[in-house]
Amino acid sequence: MSFAPSETHACAPATTRGRGTLLGAHAGKRLVCYANGKQIVVRCLSDDSATVFYDGHQYPTTVARVSPNGEWVASGDASGVVRIWGLNDDQTLKAEHRVLSGAVDDIQWSADGQRLVACGDGRGGAFARAFLWDSGSSVGDISGATKRVNSVAFRPKRPFRIAAASEDFTVGFFEGPPFAFAGVRHKHGNFANCVRFSDDGAFFASVGSDGIGVVYDGATGAPLATLPKKEGFGGGENDNKKKGHAGSIYACAWSPDGNVLLTVGADKTAKAWDASIVLGLSQAAGASSSPTSGDRSNDALPRLEVLTTYAFGPPKQSVNDMQVGCAFVGDDAVTLSLDGTLNVLERAARFEKTVETVEARDGDAPTRTPSGCSRTLKGHAKPIVALGRAAFRGSDAQSSETYATVSVSLAAIAIPNAEASVAFRWRSSSGGDLVSAKQESGMTDDVSLGHGGGAVVALASSLDGKRTVSVGLDDVARVFFWETSTSKRVCALPGQPRNVAVSKDGAVAAAVCGDEDVAVFLVGSGAFEETAAASATIRALSNARAAACVSVSKDGDSVFVGSKDGAVTTLSVSVDKKEGASDDKAFSLRVSRGDDDATPLFATTRHKAEIVALACSPTRNDIVASADASRRVFVHDTSTNALTHPNHEKLIFHAARITALAWSPDGKRLASGSLDGSLIAWDPWSGGADRVTIKNAHQGGVTSLLWIDEKSVCTGGFDACVRTWTV
Repeated sequence: MSFAPSETHACAPATTRGRGTLLGAHAGKRLVCYANGKQIVVRCLSDDSATVFYDGHQYPTTVARVSPNGEWVASGDASGVVRIWGLNDDQTLKAEHRVLSGAVDDIQWSADGQRLVACGDGRGGAFARAFLWDSGSSVGDISGATKRVNSVAFRPKRPFRIAAASEDFTVGFFEGPPFAFAGVRHKHGNFANCVRFSDDGAFFASVGSDGIGVVYDGATGAPLATLPKKEGFGGGENDNKKKGHAGSIYACAWSPDGNVLLTVGADKTAKAWDASIVLGLSQAAGASSSPTSGDRSNDALPRLEVLTTYAFGPPKQSVNDMQVGCAFVGDDAVTLSLDGTLNVLERAARFEKTVETVEARDGDAPTRTPSGCSRTLKGHAKPIVALGRAAFRGSDAQSSETYATVSVSLAAIAIPNAEASVAFRWRSSSGGDLVSAKQESGMTDDVSLGHGGGAVVALASSLDGKRTVSVGLDDVARVFFWETSTSKRVCALPGQPRNVAVSKDGAVAAAVCGDEDVAVFLVGSGAFEETAAASATIRALSNARAAACVSVSKDGDSVFVGSKDGAVTTLSVSVDKKEGASDDKAFSLRVSRGDDDATPLFATTRHKAEIVALACSPTRNDIVASADASRRVFVHDTSTNALTHPNHEKLIFHAARITALAWSPDGKRLASGSLDGSLIAWDPWSGGADRVTIKNAHQGGVTSLLWIDEKSVCTGGFDACVRTWTV
């Protein structure tokens, strides 16, 4: 039986600082496509639930393009392989060709869908190649560049032409088919990053790291106009309109009618240029004029004017707000921020009719902030580290409380003095929208757990979703209160944490730190203030056993410790309140191994390998599940020191290491996730015959899981996606 997720929150595009990320798009089907990890993601702007994921590549993917008829996708990877597969339920593979000896950076289809041109890192060989999509046969020689070719463009009408932008600063021009080098049409002052033809093939444009763009005649390649870079501030109104980017330009895209050219750059802006004047320049030059007639200096060429500037991230802009990619999807434009955020600019091809112009800043052209975006699409760019539960109530006072999923991963780009991790809160039936404090104003936002430069290692949430405890590489435990959207420091940890667990109400928490220590601490609850009331650390060593993971019982009176030698033992937790005291320091915490502080209350050595996951039942204090490195899962009844079913010792469900265990809220079912990519839910009081197995839940494996209710499980994986399954 095959399962489909009831909801998927797609990963963000993979980005690299200092390089553009070229997005693919299809106007008719309103698609935008990009690469992340070893998968290709094709998203529909009209229906986010129709997102398609393709995981057929064996190496990290780099680029994807949808064919003109919208039926096929050509995708490239880091090994130089291009695969052509169907945009259907079966994702039929039609062809696979190794076109380069290095990574593929860009791919373009011909207008008739019969030819492809790809470029990238040739590693001493060819840096670009044009070929037939079905046979892979060459249709010309795309040579001439002496360094990596960053981008190529295929003229969408006859006579066909190909333009190529290279790291040797040149923009090459090729005529065919069969294609042959027709000359260098322009040499940028730095890397040429992107080249694109207009939809009617009349023009093409190139942009580079020198901050300059050039528009050319589509048939001859003769330069017609420039996109000047920004130099200084001030000046009159007419001068301000001509000011361009203050830094590298990473990508460009044409509107469907060819009247607007959109560019994005490292100055954290997207600029719309008035390209309508180029038509007159092309007619004056004549379609048959020689390309040498356009060989003039940039100062001699006419300059396009900036219609609108979109500034992203003000007033506190960061490196993450750099714009590294763009594409038009019909009249809507999509830009890509360095942190992986997709910004959808509604009716961007009709700027003068839609978005309101705000006051100009620093003498620049009129600036429009992302408030003009119809929406932003956020997601994780790195593997999911942990999942948590968050209570959520709508803005309507009559609305009932629901649960949201909290997901954490490393930040897309490591930036000094910035958050090392990103956390998003997803509403269970949001269709991909983020839940945030700014939801009512139409904005989306992430959640700051407060660890700063210390990456978050693990999360643990109370069953009611009102608080989430996090631990990070800053060696600090923090708690986030979802009702007030505040983060508080709980306590310092004795070492770098490996995981964390909390009791049902979230008042008692425990974390494994380093290889030996288990830290147990209290989190503000009831009479407690929103800080730790007390904390204690116990060296969880007995007969050279090193702690590997922990779990806290329902009422918080026991902490179960899984060891590297396969043992599961219990620590007793007691909380005492001092007489006459009322503040949060009036509580004392005592942690011991047993009544005599030497003999554990519960201990089992059934496992013969390292304990990799523990999970305490949310309904019973005497039930705990454990998984080891040999893929065995045991469910213990600590009151009798027996298994809930004798067949457990004979059962191995997963084909690879288990990464996560979780109980359903009613305590009747147990779910496990594994590096084999599967999710398995079953009744631990049975022999496992009734289990539900979902294979290939995540490419690369499941990293974490969380029950939303008795029938729904949320999973996070190495593919940076968050999915909800009905089991």
